[in-house]
Amino acid sequence: MDDVKPTGVVLDEQPRLLLAALAGGLSVAAAAERLRISRRTAERRLSEARRVLGVSTTAEAVAAAVPVRKPAPAALAPREREILALIASGRTSREIASHLGIAPSTVDSCARSAMAKTDSRTRVQAAAQIAATNEVGAD
Repeated sequence: MDDVKPTGVVLDEQPRLLLAALAGGLSVAAAAERLRISRRTAERRLSEARRVLGVSTTAEAVAAAVPVRKPAPAALAPREREILALIASGRTSREIASHLGIAPSTVDSCARSAMAKTDSRTRVQAAAQIAATNEVGAD
């Protein structure tokens, strides 16, 4: 879990390890348990990491602090990319569904499909991979 890429920003060890665990597909609760801290402490560390990294969501923090595998750009459907981008912005399935005019179950189905295509274990991990890919493509 020490595979955090340099970003010019130095994170303390605990937030760095927490972000690495999230990038590896663990939930916040599972990552907290692995690090032997409370979930509340984990949430505070994530908040600190987002502030230090200058991002607003956990997916953005993971993308900014932890190297992730890049999925093949053509592997995801445009709707899957759109939904992952909205997940990365911190929206819930219900909010995304309302925004796109589709059912929440459709959002969840697209997210699961994107997770499978990117070999991700969580929605945050898939969204972080897409965010990392988009940053690389923007240069």
